This record gives sequence, C-alpha cells and structure tokens, in this order.
Amino acid sequence: MLHYRLYTLSDGGGGISSGADLLAETDEEAIRQAERAEPIRAYEVWQGTRRVHTRPRNEE
Repeated sequence: MLHYRLYTLSDGGGGISSGADLLAETDEEAIRQAERAEPIRAYEVWQGTRRVHTRPRNEE
C-alpha cells in the first residue's frame, strides 16, 4: 500500500481547509477514495512531493 494525502481546498481560494491520509495500491484507487471522501469540494491528492490529481474549484 502507498501513502497519499487528500487536501480539501478552501472555498475562498485561500489554501487548504483540511487534510486526510489515504492508503491505496494505485493512483487511480487513491483518486476514487478522494472522490468518495470529498464528493463536492475542490481537492488535491498528493503522494509525497508528487501531485497526483486536482479537482478544481467550481467557478460558477
């Protein structure tokens, strides 16, 4: 298992509002876990210093 971090981004665009640990076998699995954990807000998934995925803020 690989260690990932899920960072939920603040609504105001000012940075990170929370973080959580994820354990997954692949990047794709970590992204699926992040989507389940944070279905609405923008987030980033990181593995160490490597950004794996970003779901951008909704710019409506």
